[in-house]
Amino acid sequence: MIKGTMSAGRIYDKIDDVSFAEVKFIANDSVIAKVLTQEEIEELLKAHENDEFNLEDE
Repeated sequence: MIKGTMSAGRIYDKIDDVSFAEVKFIANDSVIAKVLTQEEIEELLKAHENDEFNLEDE
């Protein structure tokens, strides 16, 4: 475990039914990602609303 990070199990207990994360680093068999707040998700959707792929269409 890298200092300042949490295991997937600890994160699972803290998030809602649906959550999104932004992958920051991948090293060997580990991934470091930032779990996004609802506000951050809305900002990303707004910034990419004209993109061909849109999560709201699914």
